[in-house]
Amino acid sequence: MTKYNAGHRSIKETSEFVNRKVNLLGVVVESNFPRKSRGTDYVSILKIVDDSQQCPEFFVNIFTQKIDDLPRVRSHGDLIFLTNVTIRKHEEGISAVFYKDSSSFALFDGNLNNDFHCYQATLGFLLKENENHLITHLRQWRGCFQLSSGTMD
Repeated sequence: MTKYNAGHRSIKETSEFVNRKVNLLGVVVESNFPRKSRGTDYVSILKIVDDSQQCPEFFVNIFTQKIDDLPRVRSHGDLIFLTNVTIRKHEEGISAVFYKDSSSFALFDGNLNNDFHCYQATLGFLLKENENHLITHLRQWRGCFQLSSGTMD
C-alpha cells in the first residue's frame, strides 16, 4: 500500500473520517447512468476501489447542477481523483458525497503511463506535482488487479 499525503486517504481509512472532508484516489469499477436527483441536481454513482480495499467497493455519489458536469468515465479501470468529498455513514456502510459547491474531481487514464494530464476535470481541480506518485502507484496496482464490475442499472 502506498503512503498517502496529508489530506489524502485510502478507501479503508475513510471510516475514521465520517462527516469530514477528504481527498481520495480510486479505480472506477462501476458507473451508473446519470439521472435527476430528488432535488434540482443531477447525480451519478460510481464504485471505486484502491489497493487498501476492493471488497466491498466504495460508493461515491456525485451531485452537479448540470448533467454535463458529471464525470464521463471512458473506461472502467480509469482513475478518479476526488478532492473535498464528505464521508457519510449509512445503514449500508460508508460512502463519499461530492458536493457541487465544494468538491472537485479529475479523471485519468488507468493504463500505466507517464501522462498526468486528466481527460476531464471540474474547474476547481488542481493536481499538485507531489501527487503524481499517487497516480503512478495506483496505475501499477491496477495493472495487477482484475476488474470484475461493469455498469450499474
